[in-house]
This record gives sequence, C-alpha cells and structure tokens, in this order.
Amino acid sequence: MITDKKSDAWISVVDESINADVSRIMNLFIQCSSNFFSAALIDTDRNKFVALFDYRFPYPLSNDDLTEKILQIFEQNKPLLDNHYDSVVLSFCGFNNTLVPDVFFDADRLDEFYYANHQRQSTETTNKLLFDNLRRISARNIYSVPKSLFDFFNSWYSNLSIFHGATPFIEGVLTLHKNTSERTVTVNIQNTYFEMVVNQGGNLLYYNKFNFMSTEDFIYFLVFVYEQLEMNPESQVLNIAGTTEKNSAIIVLTSKYIRNLQFVQRPSFAFYSYGFDEVAAHYHFSLYNQFLCV
Repeated sequence: MITDKKSDAWISVVDESINADVSRIMNLFIQCSSNFFSAALIDTDRNKFVALFDYRFPYPLSNDDLTEKILQIFEQNKPLLDNHYDSVVLSFCGFNNTLVPDVFFDADRLDEFYYANHQRQSTETTNKLLFDNLRRISARNIYSVPKSLFDFFNSWYSNLSIFHGATPFIEGVLTLHKNTSERTVTVNIQNTYFEMVVNQGGNLLYYNKFNFMSTEDFIYFLVFVYEQLEMNPESQVLNIAGTTEKNSAIIVLTSKYIRNLQFVQRPSFAFYSYGFDEVAAHYHFSLYNQFLCV
C-alpha cells in the first residue's frame, strides 16, 4: 500500500506476514543518496520481497542533515530497519565513480585511478575511496563516499556489505539481457542525475552518470550519447528504470527524440508481495538487483 500522510515516506509497503518479531531469515537492502533513502526486505526462505520504503527529500541534504534524517526514518520504521539481520546490503547512490578493468586494477592505486576522471575537491579529505567487484565484466567500480556516512552505517549495522549504486544497476542490466544479441540501452533516472548503460548481451559497451538540473539537460546528454555511439533514435529502444513517472515532463520530451521507449520490469529472480502491485514496476530496479551483489 502507498503510505498515508502520517508518515513522510513517498512509498511504504509492508506485507501482512511481517510481525513484530522480524525474522533473521530476511535480508535488508538499502540505497542512500543526498536526496533519497530507500530500503527493501527480502524473505530469503520464500525468495520474496515483503517490504519497501522510499523517502524523497526536496533538496540535497548535507551529510549531517542526511544522517539525522536517516535516524528519524529508522525510528519511524522500528523494528524493520533495526540491526538484527544476518545480511544488510547498502548502496551509496549518485556519488562519483569510475570503472577499471581487472587487468589494470591495483588496490594500492585507487587515488590514481579515481582522480584520473574526477577533480580533487577540498572536501576529499573527509571522503573514503572504495571499490566493488563487477563480476560479469571482470572490472572494478571505484568510488568516493563521505567518510561520515560510511562510519555511520558501519556503526549501525554489524553485517553490512557496501556497494556503489552503479554496481547493482550494471549487474542487473547485464543479467537481464545476457542472452540478447542486439545492443541494449538502459537509463536509471533519479531526481538530479541519471545513469546510462549500453550493452550487447553480457558485454558492457558504455556506462556513465550525468547530473542534470532540467529536462533539457537530460535530453542533451541522452541524445549526445546516442550520437556518439552512432545509435539510431528511430530504431534503438530506450529502456527506462528509476523513479520518474510515466507521464513526467522528462518522458514526454524524451518520446519526441527517441521513438521507442519501454519501462523495465521488476527482476524475475524474486517474488513480490501483493502490495508491490501499487508501485510502478520500473521503480527501484537497482535496489532489487542488490540481490546479485552478495
């Protein structure tokens, strides 16, 4: 069910089978950025998602304000978000990252790899460099996150696995289209940024993240990639994930430039409680696909 006005959650779904004694056989998936927080519970015995929470913030929050907001969310959703799970998977979303093939990767050179693509900021001394293993393409995803957020989540959860939001998105797209021979284009649209993956079967051809402030910015970056990769907007289907509405200004304008749009479905490797039927299927694609990362 979509939550009522007593909570400031944008989306809240809780299966009736969940009681006050939350089972340890459930795993908790979390995604966090400066302007949203989402979480999902999967019952591993039934391989079924049984709860979903999504909070959207009107503007990007500072690290301190974000921590305070997350604490409020934890308090609102006791005991579902407490520290009693055998596995908690967290993705930091929207933060800068870079991909490096395994053959070139060296864990002692994270700074060198990361700052080859990103300018060093004055706040970098308070950030932490991490990396994920992209198993399907034999590459590493190197990224920077605020150390205060990293420490906060590690102090709250004892069985925590951390990833960048691009990792489950890329792994999910490659898994979905692993038996597809033609080129596939997928975007994951969030409030202030979108990620774009171009793949051919299990081969990743292109990944990037773009920050945008307007619908026109979004179209500019999207069309630019189509042109650079010599993809025909009349024939190349654009698959859409993320939390944009199907009748939003972005989708309406995109349909004028890209002829064929289709919205992704929830991953088929799991089942979903009936309450998820009220949530658009293309929402939370990367959140669900954290299942593939552990």
